[in-house]
Amino acid sequence: MLYLSNNAIKEWGELDKLSALPELREVLFIGNPIYEGMDRAAAKLQVLKRLPRVAKVDNEMVIDAEREAASKL
Repeated sequence: MLYLSNNAIKEWGELDKLSALPELREVLFIGNPIYEGMDRAAAKLQVLKRLPRVAKVDNEMVIDAEREAASKL
């Protein structure tokens, strides 16, 4: 689990660095500038695009349809 809510993450590229953690299964990014102007579903897909192995994003389980949609972004 990695809880990074309410930090100053402004660039989606910062999440790319976390892809080197193969055991990472849960992440929490709520309250970061990267989410500004996005609805929750769109933000979740952007996280999954960069971290496709996680099972839970912002306290919500990932479903196969979301994983598939994120892979097409």
